[in-house]
Amino acid sequence: MEAFLLLGIVLQEIWRENTTSGYTGGRQLLGKFVSRSFDLGFVQFNFDENGLIQEELSDMNPDT
Repeated sequence: MEAFLLLGIVLQEIWRENTTSGYTGGRQLLGKFVSRSFDLGFVQFNFDENGLIQEELSDMNPDT
């Protein structure tokens, strides 16, 4: 599920930046993921320059 949220965030940014041309290719999509962090509120994903992912859970409360 988190993968769809991350993809949605990136596609929305691409469409907002390129209102006339929209999505232009995989390199543009990859560029939005690499060397970046995504905070989804309950988990944070950190992508390094090679695209490797480090995941950090921020809500460790088992009741939520």
